[in-house]
Amino acid sequence: NVNTTRITSSATLSDFSVSSIGRYWPSNLVPEVLDWISANITAGTVTNAGVQIVLSLPSGASRSPRLNELRGSFGLSDISVSYLSPMPPVTGLSGTAGFTEEGFDLTVHSGGVEDLFLTSAKVGIRPLSGSTRLTVDAHGLRGPVATATGILAGPPLELLGPGLPQPQHFSGTADTRLVLDLPLSSGDPEPFNVSGSSTLEGVGVTGWVKGYDLSDGALDLG
Repeated sequence: NVNTTRITSSATLSDFSVSSIGRYWPSNLVPEVLDWISANITAGTVTNAGVQIVLSLPSGASRSPRLNELRGSFGLSDISVSYLSPMPPVTGLSGTAGFTEEGFDLTVHSGGVEDLFLTSAKVGIRPLSGSTRLTVDAHGLRGPVATATGILAGPPLELLGPGLPQPQHFSGTADTRLVLDLPLSSGDPEPFNVSGSSTLEGVGVTGWVKGYDLSDGALDLG
């Protein structure tokens, strides 16, 4: 057996602008993650950042160190983030993020999309079989039905077909879930996958079918 020395190093950083995250991101750690963060997180503050590195240093002539573990975490405050153009961005986002050699995870605690309030979301970035994918599961998007259906009906989702009521016909409150699975790698042959659902309460639908209006209704879409 070859004796090895285990070396553990850790570091913490005080708060800094999210625009500076590239200065601290490990250069060999899933570069697509940094590319996505740099392109899509456009405002806000990184808080309580920390990183831990564990190396093994074998005894002997070569003594080439081996990376056993690299992981880190940080908080996000008052962030603006785009996830799928041309959909409206999430603003005022707060959450916690973690990363390893295998990818990146973000848990959203609060934020908003236009006048919808976001209570919870999970974001993941993973390199899989040469393709790096972004997954988003946003639930608890609560607010006006017209706004929620506008997002579901607008590009690139276009989940409301021509035979269904359109956003301008709706009033009431919506509780919406949106699930995205997108390629981040250029030339990825796999398309993006999008699904969504919305529970509508106190719904009014006016002007859709002449002479027939709905008030104080409940609908499930998706």
